[in-house]
Order: sequence, then C-alpha cells, then structure tokens
Amino acid sequence: MALSSLLMGISTNAAFEINQRIQNKLKSTQERNEVLHALNVIARSVRQSGFSTASEKFPKISSKQLVSIKNSITVGKSSNLDLIKVGVFNFRKGINNVNQSDALAIRHASHAQFNCLGHRITSKRLINGVSHQGFFAQRIDLAGLKMGMLMCQTIDNNGRLQNDGILSGVEKLNFNLTPNDISPVGVVVSLTMSSGNEYSRFIAIRNAGTFN
Repeated sequence: MALSSLLMGISTNAAFEINQRIQNKLKSTQERNEVLHALNVIARSVRQSGFSTASEKFPKISSKQLVSIKNSITVGKSSNLDLIKVGVFNFRKGINNVNQSDALAIRHASHAQFNCLGHRITSKRLINGVSHQGFFAQRIDLAGLKMGMLMCQTIDNNGRLQNDGILSGVEKLNFNLTPNDISPVGVVVSLTMSSGNEYSRFIAIRNAGTFN
C-alpha cells in the first residue's frame, strides 16, 4: 500500500513537471510570435520612411516644410511620444517611461501602404501629404498590474494623433541609428521582455539617400 502511494506520488509529480514544461514552452512560443509580429510592424514602417524618388517630395509642400521633415527618422533617447500636436513629434522624458526606453519617430511619403495598426494610409491620415508613425514603451496599469507596453503612435482617420498598444510585457526598448558613413544605413531595435528574453533586429533603410 505504501509502495503504491509512493509510486502514485512520483507519477503525479512527474506529470506536473511535464505539464509545467509544456506550459512554459507554449508561453515562450507565444511571446516569440508576438515579439516577431511587433518587430515586423516596426520594420515595415522603417522601410517605408523617407521618399523613394525626388518626385515624391510633394510639390504641394513648400521648401520650408520640406526642411522640417527631411530627417525622416528620429530617435528620442529615454523618451516617450506625447499626444500634443499633429504633424510634430513631441519627445518627453520621465513620466511612464519604461526603464529609460527610447522612442522612434518616422515620417514617410504617401507611398506607404499601411500604418502600424494595419490601416490603409489615406489622405485623411496624412499631414501636408506626409504620414507619421512612432514607437515607444510606456508603463500602463492593466487590471491593477503595472507593465511595459510597446505603443504605436499614428494619425487616425480624423487627422488626430492616437496611441495604441501592440505588445505587452516590455521591460526595455532601445533604438539606435547606424552612422551615415556605414552601409547599409539602418535602425537597430533591441527589445527586452519581462520574461528576461532579449530580441534584436537590424532594419535597413531603403530610402537612405533622402535623409540628412
């Protein structure tokens, strides 16, 4: 009887351990899939940035306005993006920032097909013929639990700025631009999750000649 109970206990513990391993594997796979999706969204936006040809610099935009948008990709170190003024990226340090995470601000021409939420970019989602997308990590309170959220900033269909969460469990987010004299020019995205897992991706800028 004692031996039977011992064997049953061993069997129960083994089954519990196997189940835990399966659950951990599923969580790890789910996290990886969600992170890869978020990185793909950022990559698509970066590749759409700038202007692919001189003719796409919109004749309706004055040269003065062009000067203000020629730096199509900007990194704000240890910053978030505010919802203050449409058409202007408002970097803000401090409040609700996740472990000194960075913000990435992107401007691109109307040849960009979709924004970071998957919505088609129409004329209503443009400011002076130029689209606006941003990414940053913000600490939010979700059902009493504080966590880091990867945020996407876009222009909605009414021409207003909006922030939406696209990935939860973010512990740190960093963006670094490669030097202009190094080819290919691009953005390095580094992402650390609350699980401790780290992810990184280099995204080449297709229209690098339109920057500076």
